[in-house]
Amino acid sequence: MEDIDRIEVIRGPGASLWGSNATNGIVNIVTKSSSETSGTMIAATAGNNQFNNELAVRLGYAAESGSFRFYGKSKRLMAGVHPQANEQSNRGVVLPEGETANDFGQKKQVGFRSDWPIGLKGNLTVQGDYYEGEEGITKINDFGATTDLTVDVSGGNFLTRYDHEFSDSSDCSFQAYYDHTSQNDTIFADEREIIDLDFQHRFSLPRQEVLWGMGYRRVDNHTKHWGSAFVLAMHPANRLDVVFSAFLQDSIEVVEDRLTLNLGAKYEQNDFTGSEWQPSAKIAYTPNDNHTLWASIARAVSIPARIESDGYLDLSGFGGMCSMFGGTMHPELGCIISIAEEQDEAATIVVSEAGYRVRLSDNLTFDNAIFYNDFITDNRGDIDYVYGYEGIIFYQPLDYIRLELAFIYQEGDLDAAYDYDPGLPNANVPNNSIKFKSYYNITDDLEFDIAYTYMDQTHSSKSFSTLDVRIGYHICNELELSVTGINLIEEHAEPITDSQRVNTLRERAVIGKLTYRH
Repeated sequence: MEDIDRIEVIRGPGASLWGSNATNGIVNIVTKSSSETSGTMIAATAGNNQFNNELAVRLGYAAESGSFRFYGKSKRLMAGVHPQANEQSNRGVVLPEGETANDFGQKKQVGFRSDWPIGLKGNLTVQGDYYEGEEGITKINDFGATTDLTVDVSGGNFLTRYDHEFSDSSDCSFQAYYDHTSQNDTIFADEREIIDLDFQHRFSLPRQEVLWGMGYRRVDNHTKHWGSAFVLAMHPANRLDVVFSAFLQDSIEVVEDRLTLNLGAKYEQNDFTGSEWQPSAKIAYTPNDNHTLWASIARAVSIPARIESDGYLDLSGFGGMCSMFGGTMHPELGCIISIAEEQDEAATIVVSEAGYRVRLSDNLTFDNAIFYNDFITDNRGDIDYVYGYEGIIFYQPLDYIRLELAFIYQEGDLDAAYDYDPGLPNANVPNNSIKFKSYYNITDDLEFDIAYTYMDQTHSSKSFSTLDVRIGYHICNELELSVTGINLIEEHAEPITDSQRVNTLRERAVIGKLTYRH
């Protein structure tokens, strides 16, 4: 967390710039340049119940000729417990209430980042990470049988990016990225290598700003399974997929300082669904510095995951009893139960939005938005449409107090596959949710923060409220101590979207953190 510069949350689909699967929003995490993290930092975190215990160390150096940082951390996630029977949403399977769940985890990770100026206008960034660990999961198959598994995980990545500024109105960047991941349990192994290349160029024209780019992604996936009794498998076991992409964004100032039109589109060629166009259009009207009205429409697609297109359950060990278990004979694989569907087209969403942002005073802003999401291609039993409203108030009465209040209302219509009970709300779409945050710097050295959330019941959870409270104290310039109370109102289970995983109880906990910087 100490290396994060900012977290950008972008409303609605961002597929015209970010590509496929950017259907509902973007969370863009931007880390600090290594020139901003010089010196030594040590952070130790400890908590009770299922929360992380973590130790992190960072060493950094900065000079005019370049900068770098190195970090290492180790964390452990303790196992939770199963919630009450009426809060469990696991294909009708009820697990022992209050008993320890199989969702522990531990991971060790190291990494580095370096930034180097190249000439007067260029900058080179090189960074990488490596991790290994294990995590426990409980899986539930289509027949209601549960299996506790320990999954060994490991992986590493390497990134290099070159940025060059031609002028105040023109710059470009080229990025190359490599990622390797491996997951291995007692019945299934998955190994994946990704190579990603990305180029972007920004330049200005009279009353226009243009951003264009191209991309290439290569995903090499190898799988292996052991056993022949309801074991997950893939056909083909190994698969190579390539994605080519190109995009163009044009921001047009129709009326100077008042009316702006943004047009964009991204084209992708992938091996799952072929060619995909993802356009967007947004118009914003700013009559003065305090008021902004905007509207947008965008199309985005979701590409099938491998398990959706290639997955099956291996029943080859049952031979002549294949039909008794509901399987079918495959000419190459023997007796199988397919869990994949024909995925010859992507799931498509068209999102229409409109909003009004008003600054009522220097310290009070009110942001409103309405949206309608239309799921045109519904080949996975997803939501057919969702509409709703989101309102956010930002209020800073004093320099040392900041308040945020958000209210979200949404309504949806579901595919019949999710209509288990007409009396229940729509799957994992809560109709109402409220979020409140308060940041209060009592003194220069003492901080008091509050976060409250309310969420309506969904198909996989009851309605619940959470309250987190944090107190931070700067003991001296180098040392900071914080204590956080998590989930202080009630213990509860939260919504899950993976029907093969088990949800666990979110318990009350206290987390202490000690941070040293020099």
